[in-house]
Amino acid sequence: LTKEECLALHPWPKEFATESRLEWFWHYDVDLSSKELWRLVADSSRMNRALRVSEMKFEDRDGQRWGTSRPGGVFHEWREVPWNWVAERFVESLRIYRHGFSKAVYAVFVLAPISTEKTRLYIYFGAIPRNPLTAIALRIGFPSIGKDYAKLLPQLAEEIRDRRPLSLVQPGPGLTEAAQQRLDAIADALRQKGLDRRAITHLVDFISRGDDQDLFRIQVRERAHAWNLDEDALLRVCLHATRLGLLDLSWDIMCPHCRGVSKQSGSLGEVTAQGSCEVCLIDFGTDQTDAVEITFHVHPSIRDVPQRTFCSAEPATKEHVLVQYCVRPGASQTLNPPLPSGRYRLRWQGDKTYGHLDVGSTSRTRQVEWRPSSPAQEISVDNSFEITLHNDTSKDALFVLETAQWSDLALRPGRILSLQEFRDLFREEYLSTDVQLAIGQQTILFTDMVGSTELYAKQ
Repeated sequence: LTKEECLALHPWPKEFATESRLEWFWHYDVDLSSKELWRLVADSSRMNRALRVSEMKFEDRDGQRWGTSRPGGVFHEWREVPWNWVAERFVESLRIYRHGFSKAVYAVFVLAPISTEKTRLYIYFGAIPRNPLTAIALRIGFPSIGKDYAKLLPQLAEEIRDRRPLSLVQPGPGLTEAAQQRLDAIADALRQKGLDRRAITHLVDFISRGDDQDLFRIQVRERAHAWNLDEDALLRVCLHATRLGLLDLSWDIMCPHCRGVSKQSGSLGEVTAQGSCEVCLIDFGTDQTDAVEITFHVHPSIRDVPQRTFCSAEPATKEHVLVQYCVRPGASQTLNPPLPSGRYRLRWQGDKTYGHLDVGSTSRTRQVEWRPSSPAQEISVDNSFEITLHNDTSKDALFVLETAQWSDLALRPGRILSLQEFRDLFREEYLSTDVQLAIGQQTILFTDMVGSTELYAKQ
């Protein structure tokens, strides 16, 4: 692609299209498949940290995401427009600034497979300067980003090929002497309880040296999978570690759309019957199967683990979303996402209903039309299908195509409530009378029933 061809496929939004701007366009041939490279591109927060981009903070307000940062000590504030992407193909992002060097910055990343093991990555950045002085700052700063990508991408490709730790993972700052002593004492106490020693060692090392971005929200089943440990063994260690002051347990209410955390509660009694998501603009009940997830956090007396972000990281935080695209009122957009066979959900922001797309069925349908005004449908399509998004509303419509299944590595209430260690260690935990939690299928064994002999004799 040339820059002009790239912008023809991924044009600037109309409100900025005619303004004078500065532009940078680079391409890199990376020895990774498009799927492998997408995982890196999608994880923009870690990538930006490796590229030495300033730390950012984000806040969701009234369905909009606002970000702030201080590159070079200068305060920047912007509205993060919902990103557009098709997994393994491209991602577009637009930031509209209230304060900072630019009025707007538009970025496009395009992945073009060269072979099964090599992909060309095109990167476009465009910035509309706020004034001539800030234009000078942008001209100085942006070229260094291109050079940093040229160094980082081959390094990451080599690390993935050699199965070495990625440069995107950065160890923690280290514990204070007092915190290390407390950690060692708790580790000894866990071993004395006869708990799984491998699980204890992995957890202690993780807390001592782990990346802040991994430690901020510890998912037990995900960690057990990564460390090749028995899930229940690691969960028992985490529960005892919570009682000993190493971890804090959290009951997280999960949005059924973006699948992000809408609220965290420190106890079961604080879980509410209703949840809401400011990003997706929906309310929902917590009695759904996937509405609550249990996670752990490092106790601040051991290590302060802030939520650090270096980008909005939209695709990385929504791995289940394979297509997200915002279409203006009256406009249309045709996409051909490379989806494996399976069932997918179709929805648009603010609407609680879903349509379903069955890909790779016996159907030979290759064209799908999707409008917000259309009733929810179940559509079967060929693997090489195209989908056209028609916005027949009076507002911007954010279309989403996502996997229908939730992650099977989330720890749900039914799993932890059925564990004897939890009932023994957390006897004070209770559920509010107006709250019902889905616990899935459970097997209950009744023993020593009063009058059981007489009951059996009558059968």
